[in-house]
Amino acid sequence: MKHGTYSALGASMLVAAVAGCQAPAPSDMTMQRGSQLLAAGSPKAAIPFLAQTIASRPDGPEPIALLALAYALDRQADRAILQAQQVHRPAGAPPGWETVAVGIAAMVQRRPADAQKSLERVLDTAGADSSLGQATMQWLALAQLLNGDRDQALETVQAQGGRSQQASAALVQCAAAIVSRREPTLEGETGGQSTYDSAVAAVAAGEMGPAQERFLSLQQDALGPADTAVWLAMISGSYGDWPESRTMLKEACRSSSPPARGLANQLFGVVCALEDRPDSMIEHILAGQRALGRHQTPLYITEPPKPESVWFSDFMK
Repeated sequence: MKHGTYSALGASMLVAAVAGCQAPAPSDMTMQRGSQLLAAGSPKAAIPFLAQTIASRPDGPEPIALLALAYALDRQADRAILQAQQVHRPAGAPPGWETVAVGIAAMVQRRPADAQKSLERVLDTAGADSSLGQATMQWLALAQLLNGDRDQALETVQAQGGRSQQASAALVQCAAAIVSRREPTLEGETGGQSTYDSAVAAVAAGEMGPAQERFLSLQQDALGPADTAVWLAMISGSYGDWPESRTMLKEACRSSSPPARGLANQLFGVVCALEDRPDSMIEHILAGQRALGRHQTPLYITEPPKPESVWFSDFMK
């Protein structure tokens, strides 16, 4: 196992989680509710709403694609594949979320090579900056990890966000992005917040040693935000200390703060992929979505479908 690969992937996904996303809401209320539940990490709850949408609008391909995605994320691989086969697009139209669903289902069935092929088909036509393309690259990186292609997975993540190959550099970029958004600490302010801010600033400056000391002091005094544990896990990973980083990240998955718990779970999904545990991978990714409250900015949603006679991890237009 390549520790640097885990660390850089985790740091890169940390950056993506901080950045967030926005997407338009569909006009159909039933489909919107199903999309929101799916984005919130509750595919099982989303399935009845999406099925109802299909019953009332059987010719629309997008609700069928979303239902296939919901089945895949609910780890009902066979049903996901069968549902995806019901999607009918115009001749020459590029593949959509139904193909992403097939890729996720293949991961659940422990066929990561087939998953890669499905997801690569989507990337052949989806723009790298599109919501479909971004989400597909995230799932593709996980499929590559499951297939043992760790270097290729890292390249996929870098292609998505232009991340550095070095774990510490990716973590520095993440911290720098946070520092740029943070309100400046008031002059003379003391206590946990100022120490936390200085720790993040130290990471942004590439000073991992001082940053680690400050985060540790916050953790010991129970003064810092809940994501202190996530920062410490990522710093350990940047040093190549895989066992310690894994243990700390697993503990952070049980953090009392929903945002920190959500982030830790999504990062631990990467760990599960590295450990060839696809079911646990999806379980942690969905747990992360639920804790992060992603239903506030739905990811798996579509534009209102246009009338036609004949149709993801993380995003949809």
